[in-house]
Amino acid sequence: MPGVVTIACKLPLGIVMQEFRMMPEREQTPMGVRETTVARPTGKACTINGNAAAPGKNRLDPSGVPVHITQGGYALTPNVDADLWESWLSHHKDHPMVVNRMIFAAKGGDVNAISRENDARRSGMEPMIRPTETAPEGDPRAPAKRQRVGDGRAVSAVATAAT
Repeated sequence: MPGVVTIACKLPLGIVMQEFRMMPEREQTPMGVRETTVARPTGKACTINGNAAAPGKNRLDPSGVPVHITQGGYALTPNVDADLWESWLSHHKDHPMVVNRMIFAAKGGDVNAISRENDARRSGMEPMIRPTETAPEGDPRAPAKRQRVGDGRAVSAVATAAT
């Protein structure tokens, strides 16, 4: 499948996609030599942008170009070789980041529509909410409410012996 695709990734630091080929190899063991297969890199690789950025800064890719973040929170990496994507996806189709739609490929304007559909999906690596900020109702990142010790619920009555 020749051409290019746009990869959308919701993981904070992104990933490095590499292509591997399984190669036959002879391996020395205590019982003698045996035939096995080993994954060897082919040299085709691509860095997929993540959506994390330092507070108050724009997210930049490795070459210093600002990364586009969609409305759904996905960082886009345009012009990725479609053959590399298909090869990588065939080996990682059961990985949780693929199954849970933390990373996907699309052509053209489809990427924005798909990212809006998956806006509610969480990677579990989102930044913590500061105590001064208010979290949306039911947000698992919100700090737990602490029970004050002196309000009567955490202190039990002390029984004393009659003298």
